[in-house]
Amino acid sequence: MDEKRKLMGARIVYYRNLCGCTQSELSEMVGVTRQYLSKLEHGKCSCSMETMFRIAEVLKIDPAELVADKWPGGK
Repeated sequence: MDEKRKLMGARIVYYRNLCGCTQSELSEMVGVTRQYLSKLEHGKCSCSMETMFRIAEVLKIDPAELVADKWPGGK
């Protein structure tokens, strides 16, 4: 489970960087604290499905992209 959290966190960072927004900007748009988003990005905690869907919505991606087995771009 720890590895899956880390992978999801790395995906959040990846897509956040593609959007060109900071942790602070994303956390504000999602409605969570920057500290909580940081914990998610570092795989230190899990989030609710509601939060995952909100992150995906803000990043303009399918929520499945955050938990897919394959890395974005097929890597």
